[in-house]
Amino acid sequence: MMALFLKNCGRYLFSRALLSEYALSRECIVPCQRYVTDGSSQNLKLLDDHLVMSSPDLTSMKFHYFWLRDHCRCPSCYNKSTHQRNVNTFGVPFTIQPKECRLSGEELQVVWPDGHASKYSVKWLSLQSFDSYSNRVSAPTRILWKGMPDSVAHVPVKSFLETDEGLFKLMKSLTALGVGIVEGVDATVEATAKVISRVAPAQKTLFGEVWEVKPDGEYHEDTAYSTQALAAHNDNTYFSEAAGLQVFHVLSHKGSGGKTLLVDGFRAAQKVKDEDINSFQTLIETCIQSEYLEKGQHHCVTSPVLHLHPITGKFRQIRYNLYDRAAMSTVPFARVMEWYQAMGQLSKAVTDPSGEWWLQLRPDQVLFVDNWRVLHGRSAYTGARWVAGGYISRTDYTSRARVAGALPHDD
Repeated sequence: MMALFLKNCGRYLFSRALLSEYALSRECIVPCQRYVTDGSSQNLKLLDDHLVMSSPDLTSMKFHYFWLRDHCRCPSCYNKSTHQRNVNTFGVPFTIQPKECRLSGEELQVVWPDGHASKYSVKWLSLQSFDSYSNRVSAPTRILWKGMPDSVAHVPVKSFLETDEGLFKLMKSLTALGVGIVEGVDATVEATAKVISRVAPAQKTLFGEVWEVKPDGEYHEDTAYSTQALAAHNDNTYFSEAAGLQVFHVLSHKGSGGKTLLVDGFRAAQKVKDEDINSFQTLIETCIQSEYLEKGQHHCVTSPVLHLHPITGKFRQIRYNLYDRAAMSTVPFARVMEWYQAMGQLSKAVTDPSGEWWLQLRPDQVLFVDNWRVLHGRSAYTGARWVAGGYISRTDYTSRARVAGALPHDD
């Protein structure tokens, strides 16, 4: 049984059999199913397995009864200190219906068959609907760029370390452009570490936490530890989850060359999508292997080169690294050349000179790069070059960006 509170009709309890006599469809059970109570700006319909809330501007929200029971935020169902559920809702029948359901002001009040009472603010419900979520994460937050983007943040280190505004400026630059720079930093490894930790703890990898690349330093079997040029690429394509941010600090360089190269990987991917949708589809569907090998280490991951947001379809990650590609054993024979041709299209877009940003980093500058979006490289160099840097995990980076107000809930 379901109690329906009917506008201008008083309060009645109808049997499902009686309701079915008047039912025109699942979306229209009885003529009097709409009501407004206690000054609410919402109208309410109670249907077989869900309710519909609509406002005067004709926007509406639908919620299954099971969803509402699952999202009860009373103290016995939800711990507001830990933001975790206290109960396993899957012990509740999927066919659950409210015993009573009413609007009071801007609050939805539900009493369930076992007597349990739930309350939901209309504002909170409006933020949890799928349409609301989809609109939030679909909103444009990124700016695609070619060459040097005009609006990259250059944040003074004092402001960055000591103020929320300074941190926000860097985070906003990273979420919009994938690049941000902190300036006025001492040319020491300790200063590098301090700047990194303002965002989040450095991610520990086989290269350490805050790593150094210098002539007499620790050596790894990686091209980055040579003096040769490095084409644009993403790091960690051989990790299950590549680092979210990469940080570079050129402490000193007595020689020539060594310019930093940056390319907007999402801009390159968009170019492929615009010009050859079949190649784009191949790059988001076909899995290849990337690996890293040295004594005591063998990292290997199978993944597509491009990843999209599962709901909005926006770019989420590019895993572009021609150095770390493993043998092509994961692609069926019939699709091998199709993948090569698609990757060739992406490579052409990545290496387009008009999309390259070359910069000579100063010893007082710390460069932050979104490793899920922006490709980096360098020109060959001579002489002694000392670089400090580190990684920040994707989850730590996005957490900090959300807290700073620079990133939507899920982007």
